Amino acid sequence: MKIRTLLESVDVAVSMYSAIPMPQIEWNQQNMKYMLCFFPLIGAVQAVLLLGWTVLAPWLGVNSVLFAAVATLIPLVVTGGIHLDGFCDTVDALASHQTREKKLEILKDPHTGAFAVMGCAAYLLFTFALWSQPEEGFRLLCAQMMAVGYVFSRAMSAFAVVTFDCAKNSGLAHSFSSAAQKSRVRTVSAVVALLCAVLFLAMDLRFGAAILVPKLRAKPTGTSALDYIETSPERRNITNTLSNSGTITAADSYNVTSLVQGTVLSADFEVGDYVEQGEVLYVLDSSDASNELETAQISLEQAQRSYDEAVDAQYVRAPSAGTLVSFSVRVGDTVQAGQELAVLRDDSVMLLTLEFPAVDAASFAVGQSATVTLSGTFETVQGVVESISGADQLSSSGSIMARTVTIAVTNPGSLTT
Repeated sequence: MKIRTLLESVDVAVSMYSAIPMPQIEWNQQNMKYMLCFFPLIGAVQAVLLLGWTVLAPWLGVNSVLFAAVATLIPLVVTGGIHLDGFCDTVDALASHQTREKKLEILKDPHTGAFAVMGCAAYLLFTFALWSQPEEGFRLLCAQMMAVGYVFSRAMSAFAVVTFDCAKNSGLAHSFSSAAQKSRVRTVSAVVALLCAVLFLAMDLRFGAAILVPKLRAKPTGTSALDYIETSPERRNITNTLSNSGTITAADSYNVTSLVQGTVLSADFEVGDYVEQGEVLYVLDSSDASNELETAQISLEQAQRSYDEAVDAQYVRAPSAGTLVSFSVRVGDTVQAGQELAVLRDDSVMLLTLEFPAVDAASFAVGQSATVTLSGTFETVQGVVESISGADQLSSSGSIMARTVTIAVTNPGSLTT
């Protein structure tokens, strides 16, 4: 056997069964004799690409969806879809439920039928789904098994072409079978298939045996489908974690108003400033306050009380400690008695309002402790269930029956509304 003949046989095999660019040569009886011996080489190319992608994917940080998509496309890119084309023709023929002669005519028809489209879509979706299942630790073994399977299946295919009768006395399969040196192709294919079988068993005995002998895929009768690990009992805590999103507001909010009419003389604060209870927010120049002072002097007791009230009325004090959210007047503005001057919010305790499924909320109780995880920073703060709505109502999303739960959370300083 000449080296040139072998190289030409490789060229014919790769050109016929793959999309890999090869030199153009004339096919003849001599170089087609051993062409089927090199059919498994295309499987080896697919195997190298699949294993390379399996090793490269974790390094690139790709997710299981992208990994499965590329793994599904590798055989199509290497073979140019020649096997998928044959699969589509076969689906059309088998789904026709016609006579054998009619099915052979359908196999020769270059048009694609509806059954072929559905079969092709089902094959690609199922292959994609299978590749997306293995976890990263198990993915390499699956890829190794599939890589060997690419070679194994082509070796068995070559063996079948030269061993069994063709469906018809025409076509490529019949041409390759007729031209092949059958005994040598059969021997080479059997040796390659045997080596693949050894690799299957060497990589994983049970997995490999299940591939080679389908009956081993099922558990023997009388044995459990589960594996059990015996261990000593021990006491542990069971944690039931429920998560949801809601609106958080300050537990207390106060409206600062003026008791008298007058002109604002000073306002030494800005929105966002923190003030203590009793701290002066505004100083007012009020004629009403002066009149009240004069009237209060009529009676010592009345005057003293009125004097204190009149003096204090000029100083608009913060009713509680908190953060100034907004203010409505500036120095020089005239205010009326009872007019809102600013909004003060006590955010030392925040109220978190959430919707929980009614089934879960029924087990909550007012005063029960709760742990709240802040979105973004993942900081956890402690809180107490403040209130629970008594009646079930449709959730804001409209998908379940829910109850509104209000949780009082101590503000660590990072919570804002």
